[in-house]
Amino acid sequence: MTTTVISDKYNVVPATNEIAMNTEAASCLNFVRVREDISLVRDLTCEELVAYPGNEVDYCSGLISELKGANQDAVVVVETEQLVSYCAPEEVKDRGQRGQRGQR
Repeated sequence: MTTTVISDKYNVVPATNEIAMNTEAASCLNFVRVREDISLVRDLTCEELVAYPGNEVDYCSGLISELKGANQDAVVVVETEQLVSYCAPEEVKDRGQRGQRGQR
């Protein structure tokens, strides 16, 4: 998740953080990595930011969850063309690769 704060008084560098996901117990799983693009603008005062008990990831994750629940069309899901296989020796493979291991 990349968070950006825009201020008329301060210059703030965007922060990128990973979001923890729930784990599932299973064997030989294959996944296609996806990227979810969501743009959300929220006006806040400095007092509101300082008073929030969590960090920017907690705050934005909560807003995104609310938005997803209210409007699924606000989320743009894009496949990254990367296959994550827990059966194969390599963790991430390009879906465009063909042939046996080590060959392209």
